[in-house]
Amino acid sequence: MWKSALATPGAAESLAACQSTGKLVAIVSNNYAEAVTRYLARNGLAGLVAHVEGRDPSDPTLIKPSPHLIKNAAGALGVQAAPCVFIGDQTSDIAAGRSADAHTIGYANKPGKADALAVAEADVVVATMMEIAAAMR
Repeated sequence: MWKSALATPGAAESLAACQSTGKLVAIVSNNYAEAVTRYLARNGLAGLVAHVEGRDPSDPTLIKPSPHLIKNAAGALGVQAAPCVFIGDQTSDIAAGRSADAHTIGYANKPGKADALAVAEADVVVATMMEIAAAMR
């Protein structure tokens, strides 16, 4: 899957904006961390990400909407989850972020998602990652 995954428009700019302003980035995924890490390396983004937290193959119940992965990622960065911002495109992402006490941004990357992410109580909903890049600067 990592070989065929397409880049999210604006993601590289968002990661670069975080790095230029001193914000650490962890990627939290229900996929395996190795797949995400390979994707980042293939696309020249690995240097913009401080940590990748993926599913635990020994316990599939710990994927989002569980807050487990977010809390682990925050711990790997040496911070609590509460001051972190978690961006996700699924209602399960918003549920996980809220359960971890992180701030949440819903990424409405497809028609109809904005309403669902708002109902899931995302703190903010955006339509493009460029909005996030602009906000990080």
